[in-house]
Amino acid sequence: MKVLLLTLPICLLLSGCFFQKKSTTRKVVTNTKEETTTPSTPNTTDPSYPTTTNPETPDSGIGISPYSFLITGHGKGYYSSGIVWSSSTDPELQSVQSRSKFNTDYRLKIRLKALDRPQQGYQTQTYDNYNNLCQRADYVYSKIKVLIGIRAIGSTTYLEKKYVEANINSFSGIIQFTPPSASNFIVDVLELKNDSWCKTYTESGYADQAEQLGYCPFAEETSFSCSQFEIHMATDWTTDFY
Repeated sequence: MKVLLLTLPICLLLSGCFFQKKSTTRKVVTNTKEETTTPSTPNTTDPSYPTTTNPETPDSGIGISPYSFLITGHGKGYYSSGIVWSSSTDPELQSVQSRSKFNTDYRLKIRLKALDRPQQGYQTQTYDNYNNLCQRADYVYSKIKVLIGIRAIGSTTYLEKKYVEANINSFSGIIQFTPPSASNFIVDVLELKNDSWCKTYTESGYADQAEQLGYCPFAEETSFSCSQFEIHMATDWTTDFY
């Protein structure tokens, strides 16, 4: 009995030490601080930054200016075909590269820039686009009027015909045409007129006679002289006019 009484306090003492040690080893200290990160803004000016571009389309600003064609022509009566100029027969436009310019699905706009009469009196010899001589011309003009026709390749039927007027060294208004369904087309100049006869008669005091003869405001260019102008053409493959 004495032995039991003596051992009981010892056991309690030992167990107290044991539980105290166990409780200290279970104490855990945790770091409760939260760290948040914000994605950095990419530097899009860095050459190494990957970019995504849209596939190139005909109208995507490829940087080709509207096409320009210089035309020197007599009156339509000079030509057996009755056509002053045609993109299909001009000797300078027979290459594959030149022919490819006359292709569009959507945009087909044309404007003119009128130029001074190309020949100067008796001394200067000038030729039209088909190497026909433009002879002397004493009468200047201040503006021109051109009839333009659009047709599909292989067709003699015009989809549209429109008149375009321009003052010398100035651009005309912009004329819009509808391309043929085949996308390939021909541009013909069917009439070439200017105000040289009207101007000459009027300035000489014969305005009434000029009206009666049909010289005003425009008359057909003659068979011995030539008018000169530029055709500017915007298609799907060029920039638009601004």
